[in-house]
Amino acid sequence: HGHSFKIVATDGNPIPEVAQWTKDTVLIAPGERYDLELVADNPGVWMVHCHIEHHMANGMMTVIAYDGVKPSGPAADLFLQNEAPPASDQNLSQPAHDMANMDEGAPAGVDETTTVPMVDAPAVDGVVIEMVDDRFRPTAVEVPAGTAVTWVNKGRNWHSIASGDAAFSSPKLGPGEGFSFSFEVPGVYRYFCKHHGLQGMAGRITVT
Repeated sequence: HGHSFKIVATDGNPIPEVAQWTKDTVLIAPGERYDLELVADNPGVWMVHCHIEHHMANGMMTVIAYDGVKPSGPAADLFLQNEAPPASDQNLSQPAHDMANMDEGAPAGVDETTTVPMVDAPAVDGVVIEMVDDRFRPTAVEVPAGTAVTWVNKGRNWHSIASGDAAFSSPKLGPGEGFSFSFEVPGVYRYFCKHHGLQGMAGRITVT
């Protein structure tokens, strides 16, 4: 997004300059390679993704991020690694982690998390947040300290949950699976789907 590119080589073979195409998308078959060149002259945070929709929806994407530029939308609060958290987010004692580098498993020392099989399972105690494809429902909740929150995958894609301060992190959750975390410390917890965070799949839990 935000740029066009030139195709300068195919399968390792240079293309003469007069034959180079300027494109926005290119279809790459199995075993093919393309060398693309673009001029970074449009500051912003721009998505680069596979244009096959279900590949993108399952996380086949990255970004071109210019130094000092923050994205718009729900991903903004989680993007800059060195930005101090808002004053109201007292539990966010460290900067938000880069979403591309979040570990798939739970952080060391966090033992409040459990994976809950949700297929044909009875309703769980506490608050339930549904994960439908590319969004949480609801996106913001307020709960008293000690409440267990369970995320349930009601969509057709893989999802995974991580908090911006690494307080909790789920494994990859398939359709029908769930993940629970007990919130004991008051504060504002921002979280996102590690597969779809750059598409704005983020939420907020306020613990009173």
